[in-house]
Amino acid sequence: MAIRNTLAVGLCAAICNASLAAEPNCEGNLLKNGDFEEGFANWRKPASMWRVEDGAGYEGSKGLVWECDDAEKYVYPAQYLALEPGCAYRISALVKVDSLKGASRPSVAFEWFDANGKWTAGAYANTVDDNGMLKDGWKRYEVITRMMKSSDAKGAVLCLLEKCSTGKVRFDNVTCERVPIKAVTFICTSAFRDSASEGDLRVLASISASPDLHAAALTVKTASGSMRKLEPTVFSEDTAIFTVPVKELAMGMQKMSFSLTKRADGTTVGAADVSFERTAEGIPHRRVSFDGQRRMLLDGKKFFPLGLYTGGMNDEELKLYKRGPYNFAIQYGNINTAMLDRWQKAGVVVATDVRSLIYGYNYSAKSKLVTFEDSKAALRKKYEEVGRHPALVMWYLNDEAPVNLVPNTTKVHEFLHQLDPDRATITCLCQSGTVRDFMPSYDVIAHDCYPIGNLVGKSMLERVTRQMRDVESGLAGMRPVWFIPQAFDWRWYYKGEMLEKCDQPYLRMPTRQEIANMSWQGVACGANGIVIYAYSSMRSRLKGAEFEKAWGDTCDVAFEVKRMEDVLLADDISADFVKGCASLPKYLPVRFYMHDGKVWMLAVNATREPMRAKLDLGAKCRDLKTALGGGVALLPDGQTLDLDMPPQGYAFVSFMK
Repeated sequence: MAIRNTLAVGLCAAICNASLAAEPNCEGNLLKNGDFEEGFANWRKPASMWRVEDGAGYEGSKGLVWECDDAEKYVYPAQYLALEPGCAYRISALVKVDSLKGASRPSVAFEWFDANGKWTAGAYANTVDDNGMLKDGWKRYEVITRMMKSSDAKGAVLCLLEKCSTGKVRFDNVTCERVPIKAVTFICTSAFRDSASEGDLRVLASISASPDLHAAALTVKTASGSMRKLEPTVFSEDTAIFTVPVKELAMGMQKMSFSLTKRADGTTVGAADVSFERTAEGIPHRRVSFDGQRRMLLDGKKFFPLGLYTGGMNDEELKLYKRGPYNFAIQYGNINTAMLDRWQKAGVVVATDVRSLIYGYNYSAKSKLVTFEDSKAALRKKYEEVGRHPALVMWYLNDEAPVNLVPNTTKVHEFLHQLDPDRATITCLCQSGTVRDFMPSYDVIAHDCYPIGNLVGKSMLERVTRQMRDVESGLAGMRPVWFIPQAFDWRWYYKGEMLEKCDQPYLRMPTRQEIANMSWQGVACGANGIVIYAYSSMRSRLKGAEFEKAWGDTCDVAFEVKRMEDVLLADDISADFVKGCASLPKYLPVRFYMHDGKVWMLAVNATREPMRAKLDLGAKCRDLKTALGGGVALLPDGQTLDLDMPPQGYAFVSFMK
């Protein structure tokens, strides 16, 4: 999960792995007065903690100086510019830290907005590893944004410090350069570890193209040994998706080749390859894998992960943890064999945190490693220590980090696939628009949004549905998605100005109903796992009756989810089979399953207001039974469901169709 290491209000946004795909720069600096030789000309002048000073810049030039002794003050200079769709932007600056407390680093950033001025996303610079230390302790910071879309209108270049910082930091030679993007950024398959024996294989290419001007094709080797060129089933300006039954492909390993060409003359503008292996049926299962419906398989059996984030556990804490029906945990920090033995005894499998072993990772955890070789050596050592323990099933690679870390986490993800044949990698993101950008770097994505008392007004529960739908859209069915419900109070993490910006009436622990509603929204929108944040925080922040109430509510929700486990592990039915789903209210998500010869429907009112709707099933139905919640009835016509959902209400029902 985790709580963000905030650089700016609302910061936890990202760039895409355009940093892997940017072409050489073709223009100069788009900023005016980026060297501050003209003072604050062309910059938004911030408060008195910022100044331009003679001799404070690189090699004695003028420079921008931030000097602050009040950790609650937080403002920053900015320069704005119009954006060009189809390009990325490289932001760079020289930075020198004279003194800094309460924060780990300064940064330069690029944030962008739509035509209405609504914030879209941001990219936040880190030090350039191969640039080294410059004269007198200056360092170069740099970042490349994702490709700008037609909806991106205005950008802002910022010089910033993390929230709650004091000290003195200097900035100079700030630049913003437009860089074109390669036509093809990456290609991947929907199969776990690019290997499958049955079902449909989907291949996704992340691209920059115009379907009117370009053609996309994927060349594969068929079961007969011939080469076949596939056309995309989905083709848009940023995505090409191909679908082919695995049994139509050649046995064994093959290289699939993607090409993007101009329709006018057939010229190739971009290409990429991906390896895929068709395996024989009945081969031994990995300890962890995922099926065609993105359900986790543990030792070949369907498994619904249900657990919490936590730190290390002693026997007393683990005993308390097992008051709930939990079968899974994500453990922060170092893990050892003794801890894994305790988890195994409790019947819980875990994901272990290896962020500190990822070279250059300096966001929600701090790594001392600086090269990929450092990471490989550290991961080999960790694998030899704990990697074969039966309680360990996943490696936790990322916790809400910005996407400039995609290259590093992708290399570590791929190395762990080589090192460990039995486990998967998992990452956590809080920005729903970045799941596509991170896709090369994880097996499972867990999403959080934590609406209760957050910076968005009215603690809108429906943020879960809105963001989870964005996640599913970005994933395009290529990766499993889990959800992280909120079980903490934002007052534990926000201070000063940030705390004042929070939704004051909801600054508290979520209620039992809110935790349940968030959880069921996540499931209704596609989640096949629930990992609540967070056990250790509750243990350390709440005492006595307050803890008992919060922990009791959390466990009660978990037991409710556990009660429906057989249905949650059943086969999904596309909502398309019910013709009336398209007419349902926006924030009334539904999900259908086929289990025990019956159709099961989960419906959730994602709002704090009552909601009424009719759902035409398109066929006669009978024997409607409510397994959980309420508010769903079958009307006398036998084919229309009446959904009369109370605020935050939800229902699991079954019927024969």
